Amino acid sequence: MIYFDSSALIKLIAPDPESRVLSEWVQHNWNHPRVTSAVSKVDVLRSFRDMGPAAEDLASIVVSKIEQLPVRQEILDNASELGFPLGSVEAIHLASASQSREGLHAFVSYDPVMLEAAQKAGLATASPGAE
Repeated sequence: MIYFDSSALIKLIAPDPESRVLSEWVQHNWNHPRVTSAVSKVDVLRSFRDMGPAAEDLASIVVSKIEQLPVRQEILDNASELGFPLGSVEAIHLASASQSREGLHAFVSYDPVMLEAAQKAGLATASPGAE
């Protein structure tokens, strides 16, 4: 399984220097299920709200094609107990990915703080195209 945080999903939607490499990486790893937290829908769609209806529609399509893990009470409890300096959304992402640790191929993020926290939590990380 490949877990995408919001920063990675945004790169799949908006053209960015890493977008092409990330898209190729996803295609190369197509055999792994792709997941994110349900909180991504809110986070990603709100990021594209000011860019107009076409951008919002594209964001909605991309998010809908990735399995969204529910934000259950256990995830919220784990997120609130994390000892890493993360915002609420980021803590929910890390708690969600950590719960799926056994089948996790990679935690994909472009946020340096998230990547460091994920690595410290023992998750395999990836940032295709990042230097």
